[in-house]
Amino acid sequence: KADYSSIELRMFAHFSNDPALYAQYAKEPFTDFHNYVGQILGGKLPRIAVKTLNFSLLYGGGMPTVTKQMSKIFTVAERSK
Repeated sequence: KADYSSIELRMFAHFSNDPALYAQYAKEPFTDFHNYVGQILGGKLPRIAVKTLNFSLLYGGGMPTVTKQMSKIFTVAERSK
C-alpha cells in the first residue's frame, strides 16, 4: 500500500539532495517533518507556524506572503493566551 501523506514534502526532501531532510523520510517510524524543521529553527515556533512556513516556501510564497501568514498565526496565538 502506498503512503502519499505529505507527498510534496517527501518530493522536496528527495529532490533537494539534502541528506538530513532525506533521512527524515527514510526513518522508521517516520519523523514529523514540520517538527523536525521546527527543531532546526530553534524549537520555539508552534508547529502550525513551521507548517505554514514550509508550505509557503515550497509553493513560492515569497517573503510578503510568509510574513502575512506568520503575522496571522502569531496574532491568533496572542489572543488565545
